[in-house]
Amino acid sequence: MKQTVIDVLRNYHTQSVRFIYTSLTGITFRIHPNDFITVALNIEQGNIDVQQGGVRAGRARYFLRDEGDKKANTLYIGQKNSSQNIFESLFVHESVHAIYDLKGIIMPWLDNEAIAYIAQGFYLLSSGAFGKLDELAYKGLEAASQYQTAEESTCVNALRQALLKDPLYKDYINGNFEGDG
Repeated sequence: MKQTVIDVLRNYHTQSVRFIYTSLTGITFRIHPNDFITVALNIEQGNIDVQQGGVRAGRARYFLRDEGDKKANTLYIGQKNSSQNIFESLFVHESVHAIYDLKGIIMPWLDNEAIAYIAQGFYLLSSGAFGKLDELAYKGLEAASQYQTAEESTCVNALRQALLKDPLYKDYINGNFEGDG
């Protein structure tokens, strides 16, 4: 699985992910193809681990700190239960969290998750969104689609609102993401 994630982070579709995101406070965050190369290199060098299992099927999750039985700096990947491109888009999403962890960025979780869903949307635009997407992945795809024709997507606010309402994120979405490098 480790090599699969590395290959996805280096593939054409991921390397086409590039955008500038403006937070509600006016701070801009950039996602650039080299960010994903950095994550792939850190996986190769053993600074980030990849584990199959530890999360539900069709899910992936990056842990930046030890949390219960989950190790820090580890990408956990559940069993594939969707099309290949949707499954691979999860790696791109979770790699955004790893990018900001490696950079030691402190930012609102709301922005971190929104950026991750938009990056996932860009991957799906490039690779094809074949299969059923959950609501947030679909909103990320819509935002990425609008980014292609405008400097900033008007769909970002809808994505933010959906994140604030989603029970999966209620415990932390109003807090801060604190990357520790």
